[in-house]
Amino acid sequence: ASGIVELGGERFPFVLEYDRGTLDAGDFRGKFDGYRRFYARQAWRSRYAREPLLLFVCVDDRAERRVVDAAKAVSYVLPLFATAEWRLTQEEDGALGGVWMRVSGGLLVGSSSPMGRSRFFSSESSDPSASRECREEEEPECQ
Repeated sequence: ASGIVELGGERFPFVLEYDRGTLDAGDFRGKFDGYRRFYARQAWRSRYAREPLLLFVCVDDRAERRVVDAAKAVSYVLPLFATAEWRLTQEEDGALGGVWMRVSGGLLVGSSSPMGRSRFFSSESSDPSASRECREEEEPECQ
């Protein structure tokens, strides 16, 4: 799925993946390689005015960990963010709240991303510098 979200008067395109926890490292390598080609060829330009964020919603924490580990194992950077499904239901603002972990990248073209500077995006402000920072000692998934 894909779409555009408007935050603070800016429009941010995204590509959304739902991970049910059934893929292994080899499956992710193939999937991420496809996205690498998509971004490298700038194929997104035919649909979006700016590079879309790649968002993974995972069925649970284990599936999220597999996505994170697989993304960190490849040698290229994608504008990839992940969360577990339960976080979306517990966060008052859902997907617009502080639920996203920056796995790699940020926007490859330009630097104005709602999630580009820290682990979590807070919908209370469209200013990315107001986001909550990832603190490894507080959150083991940041390590």
